[in-house]
Amino acid sequence: MTKKIIIPYFPPFFKFLTPLFGGGAIYLFMKSQPIWAVVLFAVGLIIVTTNYVTELDMGNRKYNDYFSFLGMRLNN
Repeated sequence: MTKKIIIPYFPPFFKFLTPLFGGGAIYLFMKSQPIWAVVLFAVGLIIVTTNYVTELDMGNRKYNDYFSFLGMRLNN
C-alpha cells in the first residue's frame, strides 16, 4: 500500500499573491509588454503547482522523495 504526503513548496503567503500575478500579467499584456506578461504568468504557475511529495510504500518499507511541478516528477 502506497501513501503520498504532499506539501506545497512555497508558503501560503505566496499562494495568496498569485491572483495579483495573474492580474499584473493581464495588465502588462494590455500595455504592449507580452514578454513580461508571460514571465509573470509563469511565475504564478510555478508558485501554484510546485509541491514536495513523499511516497511511503508500507509493503516494501521504502520511501521516495521528489519535487512535483504540474504533476510531473522533477527529481528523485
